[in-house]
Amino acid sequence: MMLRYLVASVALMAVAYCVSPEQARQWDEELHAEGSSGANNWVLVQDDPRIVISRFKRLPKEIKIRSSNNCLSISEFDGKLFIAWRTAPFHFASVKTKMYVMSSIDDGESWEYEHEIELEADVREPYLVETAGHFYLYFFQAGTDPIAFQPNHQKRVEYFGHQDWSEISDWGQPGEIHWQFNVENGTTFVSSYHGNHYGTELGTMNLYLNKTTDGINFEPIDAQYPATSTHSGGSEVGWMFDLFGNYWGVIRNEDGDTSGWGSRMFRADHTNPGLWEFTQDVSDVNIYESPRMFRFGNELFLVARTDPTGQFWNKDAPQSSLP
Repeated sequence: MMLRYLVASVALMAVAYCVSPEQARQWDEELHAEGSSGANNWVLVQDDPRIVISRFKRLPKEIKIRSSNNCLSISEFDGKLFIAWRTAPFHFASVKTKMYVMSSIDDGESWEYEHEIELEADVREPYLVETAGHFYLYFFQAGTDPIAFQPNHQKRVEYFGHQDWSEISDWGQPGEIHWQFNVENGTTFVSSYHGNHYGTELGTMNLYLNKTTDGINFEPIDAQYPATSTHSGGSEVGWMFDLFGNYWGVIRNEDGDTSGWGSRMFRADHTNPGLWEFTQDVSDVNIYESPRMFRFGNELFLVARTDPTGQFWNKDAPQSSLP
C-alpha cells in the first residue's frame, strides 16, 4: 500500500461522488487486481475550471451571497447534483453568515434554490452525505466573535424532496467538529475533533472516528476506544480505508503536542480500527491543512493546502518561525 501526497492551493476541498461508493469500490478492486497494467486503462482528464458561485454569476433569486464564499460540499443524490456552502461578509465568524444549498439536473450548468440556514451565528463545514437511501446535510454552528473560535454544536438536516428539508437537529457532543465523511460497505464513517482548539495549552485535542448505518445514530468505530487519539494537537484528519479495511490518515497538528507541530501520519489495523498507531514519534514540520484523502485502486492520495514558503514550525529551531 502506498500513500502519496498531492498539494493543492485551495481553501477547502469539496468531495463529490459521481458514482455510488459501491461502484467506486468495485472499480478500486478491479484496478488493484489488474496491477500496474490496469492503470493504463484510466485516463486523467483535466477540464477548465467552472465558476459556480460569484457575484458575477446568475444565481437563483432566493440566494443573496456576500463577499466570502467558502466551506463547501458537493454530492449527487436522486439524479441531482447538490452543492452547499457558507457565505458571509468575511472568512471569520459573523452573525450575518448563511448557508445555502442549490441543486442541478444538468451537471451544474444551471441551478435551483434548495435550502437556506441562518442561525444568527457562524455556520461552517457543510457535508452532504447519503446513508441508507437518506440524504443529509451536516454542518456545525460556531460563534459570533470574529477573533475567537467558538464551536457550539454539530447540526443536521435531511432532504425529503425539492426545497423540502427537515428541521435542524443536533448530533454529537457540544463543541465537537466533524471533518471527513466516507461511506464504505454500506456504513458511513466520520472523523471529528474536540478540545480547546487554538488554546495556549498544548495537547488538549481528542480525535474520534464514529460510524452510522442510518445517518442519525452514531457510535465509535471501536467500543474499546471511544476517542481514537487523545491529548494531541490534531484537529482535521484526512483519512481513508484501504481495500483491506486498514485505516490511514494524516492529522493537521496545528495546536502542537509532545511530537511538535505540523502534521502526523497514522494507521489502524482492520482488527483494531480504533487503535491509532503513529508512523513516527515526531510531527512532520510541514503542515497539511484542510486535508481530504481518497482511494484509487489501493493507493491512497491526500489533497491538502500547505505553506509553499517553508515549514510550519520546527521545535528544534524555534527562531526559524512562529506557529
